[in-house]
Amino acid sequence: MKILRAIQSSARWLTAHLLALSFISSCVFMLWVFANKVPPTTVEVLAGVKGAYFETASQQIESFIKKDGFSINISNTDNSSDIVNQIIDPKTKTEAGFVAQDLRGLDLSTVESYGVVAVRGMMLFAKGVAQDSNVMSLAGRPIVMLPETSASSQVCMSVLNKYFSGANKPNYVFAPTLPDAIDRFVRSTGEAICIFDDYRSEPIRRAALAWQSVSLSVPDALAIAQDSGWLTTKKIPSGAYSTNPRLPQDELTTIGLPIQFFAKSDLHIAAKVALSRAIFTAFSMDDRIDERTYPYFPSGGVPTSDRAESIYGGGLPWMYRLMSFRLAAMFDAVLTAYGVWLALLYFLTNLYMFAGFITPADAFQRRRMRSNERFIKHMTEKIAEGDDISKKDKKQLERLRSTLGRSIVNETQNLDSINAILSERDKHSSSV
Repeated sequence: MKILRAIQSSARWLTAHLLALSFISSCVFMLWVFANKVPPTTVEVLAGVKGAYFETASQQIESFIKKDGFSINISNTDNSSDIVNQIIDPKTKTEAGFVAQDLRGLDLSTVESYGVVAVRGMMLFAKGVAQDSNVMSLAGRPIVMLPETSASSQVCMSVLNKYFSGANKPNYVFAPTLPDAIDRFVRSTGEAICIFDDYRSEPIRRAALAWQSVSLSVPDALAIAQDSGWLTTKKIPSGAYSTNPRLPQDELTTIGLPIQFFAKSDLHIAAKVALSRAIFTAFSMDDRIDERTYPYFPSGGVPTSDRAESIYGGGLPWMYRLMSFRLAAMFDAVLTAYGVWLALLYFLTNLYMFAGFITPADAFQRRRMRSNERFIKHMTEKIAEGDDISKKDKKQLERLRSTLGRSIVNETQNLDSINAILSERDKHSSSV
């Protein structure tokens, strides 16, 4: 019997405090949810060869992402062809980076593309050749490149090997950094250089304007690009490096290397938004020569970032325009993670109310009314017994009277009781 009474007592206590317990539990849960969605402050980006395009492009993103309270930790690797594998691997600290390679056959289910931010051309220069020479003039020559495992050199060798074999094959020479590669070519007398870069970049202009330097075209660029399934073409306009003398003399067509930005798909939503905005700000442009608009999303089944697509097309979500970035990112993360559950809860709440069950608001209102009635009854009994009520009780009664006077709920009886109590109290005070 004692156990039964204890259970009944516990049940009555739980019933009486259920609303308060539910409210406290909900608050604790919401605090836990928001605490787990606090945005990070850094993004780990793996760049390629020191001084090459992947590093300079990462630095461009860093200059814009700082506005949203983020910083980028940039690390370098000579093996830029392995960057995508580092991003795919969940065990590595690498979270994002630029990728320029054939992605077919890779499991990309854990990463997202933020689009092609640029197409870099195959920059071919040689010394000691005629002005109208093309790639065929490189037979047997030393060709300077970036480190062998870099994305630039991998594609350079892949293309050049289509033209040469055996004794005619060029001698590939690998420099540790971009400045080293440019310096070696500029000082050479009969060497060539092959690097994927922007024809307008300062290192490429230096190579183009070096003594006896000649820009070389790739006559079969379109066929090679189509055969590869992922490369494209890039045009170098005549006079790009100099108009007097005109260098190059005619417009050249070369191989184009699409460069995408990839990141882990489980990045915090704040990092996704900040990266998308920084990438769009840094690389958004219309290329009138090649008739491309950057950034763009390639075909071929590569998973893309929904948030990047949304921001590129319509700008930041509304909450980021109304709140600080970090606060908006927290709400965005909560809605992204629990939006379905919140919608389901809203539906069930409406269904619950439609079925006629008491709502939490009604339960709170009834609990408040019962508490008020008990307090008024106690005060009425004190007055009836001739006892005075304290100033604290009087103030509470006056607050109740003011509240009940504005209440939508009909509590006229309680209001009359309060007026009677205060009237009796005033009479008692004046007679003392």
